Amino acid sequence: MKNFDANPEAAMSFLVSQRTHIEPQLYEIRYPGVTYDQIIPVDTSAPEWAPIVAVQSADYRGELQFAGPNSNDDNRADVAYGLGTHPIQTGRLGYGYSLEEIQQAMLMGRDLSSDKARATMRVFEQGLNKLAYLGNTSAGYEGLFNNSAVPTGSAGSTISALAAAATDVAGAQAIVQFFQGHLNTVHVNQTRTTFYPTHILLPPAQRSILASTILPFGGSLTILNYLEANLDVGGQRVRILPEISLEGAGAGGNDRMVIYTRDMEVAKMHLPMAPRFLDPYRDSGTSWFIPGLVRTGGVEIRVPSAMLYVDGV
Repeated sequence: MKNFDANPEAAMSFLVSQRTHIEPQLYEIRYPGVTYDQIIPVDTSAPEWAPIVAVQSADYRGELQFAGPNSNDDNRADVAYGLGTHPIQTGRLGYGYSLEEIQQAMLMGRDLSSDKARATMRVFEQGLNKLAYLGNTSAGYEGLFNNSAVPTGSAGSTISALAAAATDVAGAQAIVQFFQGHLNTVHVNQTRTTFYPTHILLPPAQRSILASTILPFGGSLTILNYLEANLDVGGQRVRILPEISLEGAGAGGNDRMVIYTRDMEVAKMHLPMAPRFLDPYRDSGTSWFIPGLVRTGGVEIRVPSAMLYVDGV
């Protein structure tokens, strides 16, 4: 008969060693469907426990003036500085083990299952993904896809209808003009050529239509191939990516397209403290809990005019 120590202190010691074993694997896992850090620049520069992040801005003012050779009336350039703040909040999530689970693992000489830790980390990451794109009402954060300051327009025609009509050069031209027109709205009309849109974000179904519709010219060239090779903003190519959070994200529950400039100056995700687990503690006589924390400010959109929402795609 195998003897083992049923003392809670022994169980605690085993749990601590198991946590140390599990966590290096845990932080290396990439979770499917979590894309926010590929789309939005993530800013981790703030101190982990900072309650707010200061937002500094500078506006340059002045105008060139021409004057006669003896004039002393010189225009002056200057800089106007501004300072705003963005709040950081703490999210909490954890997992636990019972004395029975721990003792059974000790008795059988096995590691504790990492399933609970993996599930907790996945919920953390999925929560951050949802926060980044759609915000959190109770926390007071808006997301990248539903910020009230971003200009919003109507598509006028669905991508499905445009693709179905692309049976000749005129039809193909119409779908190119659809996307190029919205890019120009951001680049020329809204930002006066200051910002260059880098991404068109679409619900997966609409992007799939573009990827599966063959143009009437160019052999096996799809609409998506053609758009990514020819859409141009100031000499830069634009990526067209799918994101499921855009389904029903528009006004009236319509699907939304987002014209987006991926630049830290335009929008960023504040993440002073990435998800982490703290030391376990006894939360009852026969169970232990491993608390987890994350510190985030969600997405801050600093230049709303460098983006555009297009509803009804």
